[in-house]
Amino acid sequence: MATKALVGEFDSGWERMLGLYDRRSDWGLTACEAGYNAKGDCRRPEKRYADFPDALRAFLRRTGYLR
Repeated sequence: MATKALVGEFDSGWERMLGLYDRRSDWGLTACEAGYNAKGDCRRPEKRYADFPDALRAFLRRTGYLR
């Protein structure tokens, strides 16, 4: 999805991803948006996303692939 966003093909990539991702998986649905302390613990409770598309969209925004 990051590559598709960079080359201007986000919409077609998103439609393909929606048809292919595993809706039963809960892998990657949390994010430590506050950063980590010296011990490697999240400074605040991790954010939990409802599903993979929500988590992916947030990641792509956070990392600059989407605005």
